[in-house]
Amino acid sequence: MQAEINQDVVEILDGIESHDMFRFGKVRSAREKELRDPDDVFIQAEERRQELERKRKKRRARSKKDAIRQSRVKRRALKRKTATEKIQ
Repeated sequence: MQAEINQDVVEILDGIESHDMFRFGKVRSAREKELRDPDDVFIQAEERRQELERKRKKRRARSKKDAIRQSRVKRRALKRKTATEKIQ
């Protein structure tokens, strides 16, 4: 019984919060835009540049690992081939 009452109350509050978010979300966004520092754009650009650089480094490291892995596979295949040729 208590759980049903709690669920009803939560559903009502959820509806109210959704309505308020829709109504005041636009007001909040507009106010945040007014208060935003023009230099924030430069800070965000620098952070994005650093993020992209980290991703590039990860990709380079991954491609190096893949190249090493491929060369190992080729060496193993070559060893198997030469071992097979020696047996025959």
